[in-house]
Amino acid sequence: MRNDLNPNLCDNSIQYLAERFPELNIKQIATALGINDKLMYQYANGSKNPGPERRKEVEDYIHKLAEELLKTTL
Repeated sequence: MRNDLNPNLCDNSIQYLAERFPELNIKQIATALGINDKLMYQYANGSKNPGPERRKEVEDYIHKLAEELLKTTL
């Protein structure tokens, strides 16, 4: 896991997310949100930048996922 990435230095927060947490499945996130997976990959590799509403949509989903993970017991 890379610790040298700073979201404040990255124009594309989804690209930052994909680089910082490679264990996240970009295609699954796209599917869960109803976003075209090719577009989501473009956000993740930095070739396209998401607008504020799309960033918020992804952020909310990631937070929801994190809450579910915190409730998990093994």
